[in-house]
Amino acid sequence: MSPFGELPCRKCGKLTRYDGVGILGATTVCKHCGCKKPHTLRANPLFPYFLLFVGLLVFFLINPFDWDDDTSTFFLIASVFLFVWYKLFWPIHLFAWKSKRSKSKDEEEIKIPRGWGCLSYGLLFFGLLSLLIFCSESEIFSPDKWSSSQVGDYVFYLSGHEVTDGIDSVPLSPVDGNATKIGFVNRAEFPIHVRWLDHNGTLHYFTRLGQDHGANTEAFVGQTWLVSDDNGTPLLYYIAEEETPDGARGSVNFTWD
Repeated sequence: MSPFGELPCRKCGKLTRYDGVGILGATTVCKHCGCKKPHTLRANPLFPYFLLFVGLLVFFLINPFDWDDDTSTFFLIASVFLFVWYKLFWPIHLFAWKSKRSKSKDEEEIKIPRGWGCLSYGLLFFGLLSLLIFCSESEIFSPDKWSSSQVGDYVFYLSGHEVTDGIDSVPLSPVDGNATKIGFVNRAEFPIHVRWLDHNGTLHYFTRLGQDHGANTEAFVGQTWLVSDDNGTPLLYYIAEEETPDGARGSVNFTWD
């Protein structure tokens, strides 16, 4: 948009006074080509930001991956920062780079002001940093994150024991044991939290699983794993078992009536 409130006409491409879009009651007619609706909603420079806002709002309301607040926050920061950098600063850098490589003597080299350059690289840096933290928090690239709920895993199911007298009634894990693996799949209609209980009675947080989500992790034989709801109420506990000679690992298929 020019300093005079003008945008390119959708038909001829020349700057024309902008007073909105035709479908919202704008009356501007292009003075160059006579187009009665020179501006469209899609061509408005703010339209991509509107789509980003609506898309993120719908995504976080649905939360299809059941991310926690920290993971969602870093995803939001990374999305906004990188999108703004791409829309505002990337064209400037590209234009400056092309002018620098241009062999035309009549074309003056474009240099980005230092302040704009610092703002651009700062926005890009924090956007990429937030993206990196998001990937770490969500474990989105972890093989265990996606393999646990796939049909065809070679597993045997562990028996769950109901917690009837509070967490003090749950047996503690041994100090150590032979290495093994354990998997969790939530088949309940509510999210669950998975923790393990060490030999001192201290709970260690593992993950939160939404309905039909799963996760695998390393464990040791005899290790006690506790499943609780969003209120922290312990529901069932499981004891990790050794993998079978043919490689099947113990898996928790959590259900709750």
